[in-house]
Amino acid sequence: MSNETYVTIRGNLGAKPVLHTGQSGGKVARFDVAVAVARYQRDTESTDVLPPQWFAVKAFGQLGQNVCESAAKGTPVLVRGELVTEYWTSASGEQQRRQVIRADAVGIELHSGVARWSRVVRDSPEAEATDGAPAPAPVDVSGSVEVTDEDAAAPTF
Repeated sequence: MSNETYVTIRGNLGAKPVLHTGQSGGKVARFDVAVAVARYQRDTESTDVLPPQWFAVKAFGQLGQNVCESAAKGTPVLVRGELVTEYWTSASGEQQRRQVIRADAVGIELHSGVARWSRVVRDSPEAEATDGAPAPAPVDVSGSVEVTDEDAAAPTF
């Protein structure tokens, strides 16, 4: 039996994800997800909306780059990953810690919207523009089906 704790959350991005270069040179996207909390009160037959719960998330490598290129503040997402505690020493010498979800999957939540998926073909997975932002990658659309706005709005059964 392993001791890892995996979680899945459903919420909205609090800000645009930021892509960083780690100490080893790998890419990591960092972002926060707000999860709405509501409790139904049976005695009053009403719902109390509580302050959101915030989760720090890191997505590594290609996943992190794709999150940065696909999501913005407010984007509804599903995140699955390992819940870990990170430890570090602050500039003042104090020991710090926080819990972070190390994502192994991030998806756009489609309950209230639509998304269009494209396969990304990168010449170099670490290719970046001079300003530090990821370079636009060519998109392989072979095998894709073009969908008009009318098609997207029409239900399919």
